[in-house]
Amino acid sequence: LRYLSLCLIDVLFRLEFVWIRSCCLWIMCWASICLALTDLETKSVGCTAAFVVCSPIVVLVSYSIAHIRRAQLKNTLNAEPQSSFEVELLARFCVQRMLLESERLEALGETYDIGPEVEKVEKLYREAVSRFPDSALVQWFLSRFIFEFVNNIYNGYVALEKLDMLNPLPDIQYLIYRERALSMDNLTAKAAVRDIMSYMLGERHSAKAAASDLLATNKKIRFWSELCQSNPVVENIPSLSLEFRNALSSACYHYEMAIKYKRTDTHVMPRYIRFLHEN
Repeated sequence: LRYLSLCLIDVLFRLEFVWIRSCCLWIMCWASICLALTDLETKSVGCTAAFVVCSPIVVLVSYSIAHIRRAQLKNTLNAEPQSSFEVELLARFCVQRMLLESERLEALGETYDIGPEVEKVEKLYREAVSRFPDSALVQWFLSRFIFEFVNNIYNGYVALEKLDMLNPLPDIQYLIYRERALSMDNLTAKAAVRDIMSYMLGERHSAKAAASDLLATNKKIRFWSELCQSNPVVENIPSLSLEFRNALSSACYHYEMAIKYKRTDTHVMPRYIRFLHEN
């Protein structure tokens, strides 16, 4: 409960008690109206006087208690958690504070690096795992945090495998199954994207390789035609040779990239072999 109350009080202090003060003011005004009507009927001002005298005292005491409790709870953040639930509540508080700070800075047009906060929470979870080695719930919290915030699928699966070794209860087993299903969906989607990108890049390099092959053939014909003339223009030979060499290099590059992205294509490799044989 101390971490839940800390989260609540921290949010209230972020709002600076604006809406709480508004509610108190509204309640006090409404109570004053009711007491005034009562006084008109009873011809006595005792109730109103008592309300006016006690209201500031109640507000000041409540405000002081909130300040004192907030300071106490802030000091408990450095204390060691006593159970897996306290670990999760403390981690949620840190994550919530991180997200609130990120939203605040984004609204101001500034950037916020969540890396240090993520490392802090991950360290908290790992220390809790070493402290509660038999707690399947702490291990589950760690794996879920790795999947959600660290974005490291390999380490997330390692955490799930360690969780399986603890023989958790059926409810934790269901959470493991669901997390694996979600991560597998992400892996399948990423694999599909990679396949599509490989196909598109392979098609593009294959088309450019064919165009560069044709260009190299034309440059070769021009070069040898000029060289085989009875009276060749010597000044043109270096430029024609350079153009032919550039076309050859471009064709070789695109053929190699097309083979890299289209390993199962049965047309690219024979064309590349023919190109190398002819040139």
